[in-house]
Amino acid sequence: MLIAKPYRIGILLAGGKSSRMGENKAFLEFQGEKFIDRMVRILSETGVDEVFVSGDFEKYQCIPDKISNKFEGPAAAISHCLEKIEKDCHALFVPIDMPFLTVDCLKVLMDSEDGAFFSGFPLPAFLKRTERVEESPKNVRELLIRLGARPIELPKKYEQDMLNINTREEWREALKNETENRRARVYIQD
Repeated sequence: MLIAKPYRIGILLAGGKSSRMGENKAFLEFQGEKFIDRMVRILSETGVDEVFVSGDFEKYQCIPDKISNKFEGPAAAISHCLEKIEKDCHALFVPIDMPFLTVDCLKVLMDSEDGAFFSGFPLPAFLKRTERVEESPKNVRELLIRLGARPIELPKKYEQDMLNINTREEWREALKNETENRRARVYIQD
């Protein structure tokens, strides 16, 4: 008997104000790609059936931000995206500001029995239930648990994947570390 594989979508959380960065993080470049292009590519490579970007960006399938005078945070963004999804599916949420995330790391979440997120890191997250939440909590972790996701241990080899870029200083440090890592890899290969 064949069991139908559930429809899986990837959602890149790219809204927000980027106030600490001073410019929209989606357009920062890392390893020759804009954050938005990089994260959409990584989501696609996980094998999801469809990719959405929360926000308003040309050339992408978007879920427009909720019209509001105030920024309500990632929990509200996740709830809003779930309201706009019209089909029953599993959803992989990834933030725009984690350019070190890898497909293999995300697949750990997608392979979980229930929805999952890594202990200590509410994002990225994989939800197997995409129902509406009447009143969204302000805390992402609380929302994920309410939606059936459970914290799982982050495998040690993926600790670097969790680096989050919020400020210009963090971005410069990430670029510097990536350059040093690239040099080290070249040196080892010689």
